[in-house]
Amino acid sequence: MQDINLDSIKVLAYIIKKCAALGYDINYTKAQKLLYCCYGTVLGQFEIRLCKEHPKAWQYGPAFPRAFRAHHKNDIDFTDDPISKENFNKAVKYVIDETIKFFGNKSASFLSSWTHIKGSPWSICSNNGKHLYIDIDDEIIKQYFKNNVLDEYDGPEY
Repeated sequence: MQDINLDSIKVLAYIIKKCAALGYDINYTKAQKLLYCCYGTVLGQFEIRLCKEHPKAWQYGPAFPRAFRAHHKNDIDFTDDPISKENFNKAVKYVIDETIKFFGNKSASFLSSWTHIKGSPWSICSNNGKHLYIDIDDEIIKQYFKNNVLDEYDGPEY
């Protein structure tokens, strides 16, 4: 599967800034879930990975360990924003922005619960939490977001 080759930390920085601009509260857990949702919608819509780092099945749902550690250490550079650059794929940016608008007004606990529901990629790959700290399979994420998120959305097709 192809990827856009972005650093997950830079994508997380964009998500945090976008949430602040929209007036959405954000914490470590919610930031991880929004990163996962953006990863999933881009994968489902375009069949490309948003970033190099794969989401892992952690206790509280999907997480991107490098991005989580950087956020926790306050080691995120908010000035380098590849998504807002002129040459960034506008269709992908649109899907990211719409994903943040849709999921960003939800609470961290709601998003965490949503990622745990039976049949979700986290649930399938971790065997409902019995096998943690493993990669969540991209093909499962792609199909899940295609069938359960993007099919519900009436936005423009690309």
